[in-house]
Amino acid sequence: LLTLKVGDTTQQVVTPFDGEFAQIDVPVVFDTAGSHAISVAIETFQDEATTTNNTAITFVNVTDERPEVLILEADPTWDARFMAEALSRDDRLAVTRMTQVGDTRVQVTRTRSRLDVDLPPGTADQWAAYDLVVLGGAMHRILDEQAAAALAEASRERGTSILLTRAAHQSDTGINSVLTGLSPLRVQQVVASGISDYSPQSGDLLALGILEEVGLDAWPTGLQPLEVASVAPTTDADVLVTATNGMPLLAVRPMG
Repeated sequence: LLTLKVGDTTQQVVTPFDGEFAQIDVPVVFDTAGSHAISVAIETFQDEATTTNNTAITFVNVTDERPEVLILEADPTWDARFMAEALSRDDRLAVTRMTQVGDTRVQVTRTRSRLDVDLPPGTADQWAAYDLVVLGGAMHRILDEQAAAALAEASRERGTSILLTRAAHQSDTGINSVLTGLSPLRVQQVVASGISDYSPQSGDLLALGILEEVGLDAWPTGLQPLEVASVAPTTDADVLVTATNGMPLLAVRPMG
């Protein structure tokens, strides 16, 4: 038996359970904007070792305005363009996109956005105006370490969500030191393989992107395929997608 409490309303749902796993979808509708608490509890089973995990509480922020999304790209790739176009076509979202083209040219497009914020944002207050910030490649060309630290503050203290499309390379200096602290996946080493003849392989795009993030000056001799020696999730991250070799590809971690 599952008990769901939303505000002053309590609902009980009988949940089929085979002794190992059960999944249930319970629709919840909110009539007003604001922060709403949802409490979920399941009945106690015989011989449970602990009942402390039988109850969970979460909060849902309901808004009658479009969520504001900021996309920053200094090295736009085909997949980054696809994602930006897909988000911009969603009428439920307000999207601002800033793209660095070359060393001096910057393109800014706004789709349904109501914000007038200096780009790139430099303070936690400016970052916090956005519900989601998407960081692409070569962020050192757009952000300095102070702006990146302000983004981290907005995420931890103000609830701004961050999507890193590239895993941050392990570093103790510069902007990568900040991104490493944010990223649920951390690239610890990139090496060239011993294969002399290049042939496209699954994972090459990820490896090439990481190579650029690391800042290496030249391709390996003979354009060998690259191998990511170690990509590891942080201890508080949930890995959502893994490659066939077990490498984590997509992960999420709580920041607030």
